[in-house]
Amino acid sequence: MLGPIFDTLLNGGVLVVDELGSSMHPLLTKVAENMIRCGWFLADYKPLIERELSAKMDSAFKYEKNMPEMHNLLKKYGDREQAVLWAEALGQIFVGKTDFSEHNPSTKIYLLVQELLKLKG
Repeated sequence: MLGPIFDTLLNGGVLVVDELGSSMHPLLTKVAENMIRCGWFLADYKPLIERELSAKMDSAFKYEKNMPEMHNLLKKYGDREQAVLWAEALGQIFVGKTDFSEHNPSTKIYLLVQELLKLKG
């Protein structure tokens, strides 16, 4: 059952499932739900960034890795809560795996951000 679900999540398409959570491990159900809710599909992160920033900037945006202006764009147009949701969903994919060099894409910076926000109060 998981093969078609993750294939659809990663590659796009339509999948109809009756009673999604009844036969799946709860953690895998949570990962699938987070990916659907967040709109995060691993193969499509560049188009996602381009779509979201283009909509917020009211002009076409072309993403390139390591863009010098990305930090300022995210400060101006970013959504911290949505970024944390995406990062948490990514993190769930690698739970229990210790081959950290293979965790791609993945980030844990959201944990630091959450702790700093607690201190800020």
